[in-house]
Amino acid sequence: MFNRILIPLDGSLPATYALVAAEDLADRFDADLHVLTLTHKGRSEIGLSRIIERQVARIEHHPRVDIRPLSYTVPEDIAGEFDRVDGTLVVMSTWARGRAAGFVSNVSEDVLRLVREPIVMLGPDTQVEEGWLDGPMFITTDGSPFGDSIVPFASQFAADVGLEPWLISVVDQSKIPAGVNRAGEVNVVAVLADSVEAVTGKPVNYDVLHGHDPAKAIAEYAGRHDASLVAMSTHGRSGVWRLTTGSVAMDVVKHAGCPVLLNRPPTDQP
Repeated sequence: MFNRILIPLDGSLPATYALVAAEDLADRFDADLHVLTLTHKGRSEIGLSRIIERQVARIEHHPRVDIRPLSYTVPEDIAGEFDRVDGTLVVMSTWARGRAAGFVSNVSEDVLRLVREPIVMLGPDTQVEEGWLDGPMFITTDGSPFGDSIVPFASQFAADVGLEPWLISVVDQSKIPAGVNRAGEVNVVAVLADSVEAVTGKPVNYDVLHGHDPAKAIAEYAGRHDASLVAMSTHGRSGVWRLTTGSVAMDVVKHAGCPVLLNRPPTDQP
């Protein structure tokens, strides 16, 4: 599925939190690991190079380290490097939280908008240690074409990495129109679970959660079950449940204790 894992580093400590995840995914996919660092005008490339070398020295994968001057903007340069090699997966940290999330430019979200392919994000509460890929992979769905678009890709991802797939949906009962058969919630998820099992060849657990805060419900449920990864689309604008709106997806990233695989459907609009 992937032959290169691209991890942007900027010399900061939070950016390095994605290193373990990137290295382990590179091992699972038998892919090259490529560290990209972009230097801004006036910043010492030599000093930054030494910092990056120390940060990657502890990993065994011997990544290619590419340190070069910024050409356009950081998100545009990362997207350009992504486009250069087919079969690339971007793995990166994002740490804007609270009020900062609304006012500080978030590079990872801009990269997601530019790349238009699934990327793996690690939020400020994400803990990734050796053996983190031993837990299940939670694939979220909301019953809409946009939200469910993650299912085929995530199913293949789980199969290739060797993760146990779980399928979950979150329903805010107060927003379900009167007359809608709530028993149908589980039936929809069950049908999707069959499609996941057809790809992975593994039995698929599935559950429908209820709550007014989908992001909190997903993050807490994933934490209780020691999930390795949560997979979700970023813009599910239609459908009764409206689980995977962009704000919900990024809230999951910011609060989940595991990495989040995000997909923005090609037909989605900014």
